[in-house]
Amino acid sequence: MTETGRAWVLVVFVLQVVGISVNGQVLQGEFTALEEFLTAVWPNSTYNATVSPCVWRQESFNCTTNGQNTEITQNNLSMTLGELSNLTKLRTLDLSRNNFTGYPQSVGNLSRLSFLNLSSNDMNGAVVQDVVKLKQLKTLDLSHNKFSGNISDVFRDLQSLEYLDLSFNEFDGDVPISSLCKPQSIEFVNLSSNKFTGNISTQPSDQCNQLFRLDLSSNELVGAIPPQIFQFFPKLSVLGLQMNNFTGPLSVTAGAQGQSLTEINLESNSLGGPFPQALLQLPNLSVLKLGKNGFTGTFNSSIVFPATLQELDLHGNSLSGTVPPLSQIQSLRQLDLSSNAFTGDFPSSITLLLNLTRISLADNIFSSYLFPALDGLTNLEVLDLSGTNLTGTIPTSIVELNASLVFLNLSRNSLEGEIPSMEISRLKKLAILDLSSNNLGGNISIPNLAGELNETLNLLNLSRNNLGGEIPPLMGTLTKLFVLDLSHNQLEGNIPPTMADLTDLSQLDLSFNRLSGEIPQSNQWLTFPNSSFLNNSGLCSKINLTGIPSCLLRAPSPSAAALGSTSNSSKKNLGLIVGLVTGLSVLVIVLMGLLIWCRVTMAVKPLTKDEAPMTREIFSGPMFMRQEKDPAIWTKVLTKDPHAIPVVMFEKPLLKLTFADLLKATSNFSKELQVADGGYGPVYKGTLADGTQLAIKVLLEVKFTDARDAAARIEELANMKHPNLVTLVGYCLVGEDSLLIYDFMANGDLYRWLHELPDGNRNPEDWTGDTWESMDSSDVTLVPGENVLDWPARHKISLGAARALALLHHGCSPPIIHRDVKSSNILLDDDFEAHLVDCGLAGVAKPNTPVMGGTVGYVPPEYGQSWQATPRGDVYSFGVVLMELVTGRKPTGIYFRDSYGGNLVGWVRLMDKEKKSNKLLDRRVATKVDEDHMLEVLRIARLCTAESPTKRPTMQQVVGLLRDCQP
Repeated sequence: MTETGRAWVLVVFVLQVVGISVNGQVLQGEFTALEEFLTAVWPNSTYNATVSPCVWRQESFNCTTNGQNTEITQNNLSMTLGELSNLTKLRTLDLSRNNFTGYPQSVGNLSRLSFLNLSSNDMNGAVVQDVVKLKQLKTLDLSHNKFSGNISDVFRDLQSLEYLDLSFNEFDGDVPISSLCKPQSIEFVNLSSNKFTGNISTQPSDQCNQLFRLDLSSNELVGAIPPQIFQFFPKLSVLGLQMNNFTGPLSVTAGAQGQSLTEINLESNSLGGPFPQALLQLPNLSVLKLGKNGFTGTFNSSIVFPATLQELDLHGNSLSGTVPPLSQIQSLRQLDLSSNAFTGDFPSSITLLLNLTRISLADNIFSSYLFPALDGLTNLEVLDLSGTNLTGTIPTSIVELNASLVFLNLSRNSLEGEIPSMEISRLKKLAILDLSSNNLGGNISIPNLAGELNETLNLLNLSRNNLGGEIPPLMGTLTKLFVLDLSHNQLEGNIPPTMADLTDLSQLDLSFNRLSGEIPQSNQWLTFPNSSFLNNSGLCSKINLTGIPSCLLRAPSPSAAALGSTSNSSKKNLGLIVGLVTGLSVLVIVLMGLLIWCRVTMAVKPLTKDEAPMTREIFSGPMFMRQEKDPAIWTKVLTKDPHAIPVVMFEKPLLKLTFADLLKATSNFSKELQVADGGYGPVYKGTLADGTQLAIKVLLEVKFTDARDAAARIEELANMKHPNLVTLVGYCLVGEDSLLIYDFMANGDLYRWLHELPDGNRNPEDWTGDTWESMDSSDVTLVPGENVLDWPARHKISLGAARALALLHHGCSPPIIHRDVKSSNILLDDDFEAHLVDCGLAGVAKPNTPVMGGTVGYVPPEYGQSWQATPRGDVYSFGVVLMELVTGRKPTGIYFRDSYGGNLVGWVRLMDKEKKSNKLLDRRVATKVDEDHMLEVLRIARLCTAESPTKRPTMQQVVGLLRDCQP
């Protein structure tokens, strides 16, 4: 491997007693092989291959011994795969979560391997027949790579195989069920998120007698699900067939063969026909997910669900009739019957299910029903009764749910009366409150509403009601809000200035009210589109908003009384002006005196080289001084010797750096070397003495408990490795502040390449119009690869960024949600490969960090419609990035008319509806050759930005779609 391609790896190896034993006896061949291996992967370390590894430098690794075997787990080893071939006694090999790109051919020589994990790398090509040599293999994990090809016969001869995970690759062809069942010992098979096609064919003569888990989800399988599938897998416990293209009725027969089934997931297919009641006869079923299909049938009280059921999801079908009694399912925790055609009385039996944590009955046709009594459901976290014909008032007893409720959606009903603000304020964990589209009246009562919610509430939607009065000033105490919708009410008066304190706010709608006065002009309020304020006849703006009058044109005409008092007012104004001028003069004199004093002081005692003043104007953390402070003070306050503060380097641990080296590399964090001002803090370009370039991010918006906590959390971030993630190579803890050190990306971020003009075309006197949208591209000399990205480069960038997000969503446990996917967070290296930045930082950021709510223009419309951000929110944001790549337009801007909803997504949707998609393509790069490809990516972008999160693809599916339409 070259130095740049070398990866830091996690290696686990188990050597039989003939290789290394606890008494130190070693065969000569194995001794030599082990010496060579350790020298290559563990340089400059102390070891003795003739004795047990557990007496080596134990502070460097974890070591356990068990009689005949010795197991060593070591982090941060570098190696080349060719060095593995001589370790013939190797039993366990784990190279997961690194950046290897080729399948290690030498693995075939390790004939005693029983455990092989190559997951989460960048390996590609076909899985060669070399793996067939591993006759003793029990566990094989190749997931999260780019392997491709047909695997119908690859694993047939691995008779000892028990665990097989090939998920998140590019394998195609038919699913090799018969081949996989040849090893009679196979227990676990995961082939999800590949490109398998065709039907599931089963042969009764080739039963998988030991298989307990089968996952074929997120493929392209078609046809009917075989009726005898449970007979073919008699011990099957978990079956995942969701997100395929299965059709036809589900006529499975369970019988005695289904006794072990506990979980069935058939969501998001095209199954139809009668509801498969045979599944309800499975005695141990705990999870049944049949949502987003086309099942029909009329429910009644004769349908009985298994008493063991814990999760029932039937949403998005065409089921009708009445909801059967559910009281016998006392173990039920999650119930989703939404988007069906259930009628009759509201299913009051749900109030008896005391273990419920989630209820969704939205969008059914229940008879008009008063709000049900839910007092006993003290474990409830999510309650969605939107569109269920509820009437009456919201009961004050809802406070009984205060222990756990985080999501409450009662929208699109006929509820009336006032909002029980005092009771709702006691829901201490409530993050989402949607009461829109009802008949609620009265005023908005914030003093009570804000009681506990100012630390939790993220979304508040009270739109389309009959609310009146003024917006209370204490609305500004709901500091965690990032979505606020008060539109279509009868609110009056001014917008309280305190609402400018809602610095996390990403979406705002105050339209269609009776508000008056000035629109605030600070913080996010400068970014909200004019559609947020339309149809408020008394509102005015000091900036140019289409459809909103200018405050400068609305100065009131003086009345007669006012004219009579003009003389007195003029005298008062004159006195005020004189006072201001005098005060400013004094201030100028004082400042000049201070300046002279500073110069004299510095002349008397000049600063040393290490104490030279730093030109830095953006730090605002506790140790990074405020803008008005000289940053050199920060260095001296923190320590008199910056050489004493170490820099921890993951990639080059032998490179001894200190904070003083970072100061020198960045010219004391000079403003001239600032390359970005991200959501978590500024980023600087640094150049070390050997010429190595780094990007240094100062974490102003991340707070750790102490140095130990900071080191642990940062090292977790460093373990996220992928070719399309920006590599975290080190960190430095300076007092209470943390500095992250990344590989420097020479070509900057994607936003600059899409929207900023080339340097030679900028106006040095006024850069405010230096964007492509502000001028005709015919005025700029286009040089593909130099000042404009051609379409193949843009497609490569989109695919790389999609793969990075797919890793976060599907390759991490638990999944990592980025929360701020945007073009400026996609960095480009020398080869214009995409590298996603800021991954994982949302998990350690301060709770009030603006990026927690995303960036205006990229935030999905439902953001916050669950108690936490979701991967589908990232998918929406990525869809906006795809639209940027295709159209060359920013997500928001004055060039979007009101009819476009004020953003790029609305423009794309409207133009597509009008059959004008061709006019959306970026005229700088849209050639006849690339036009079809660009339109296909635009189609993918529309899928990603679907209004309903459930209709958006997963990021792994997006990767497949983008891969299929490569230029």
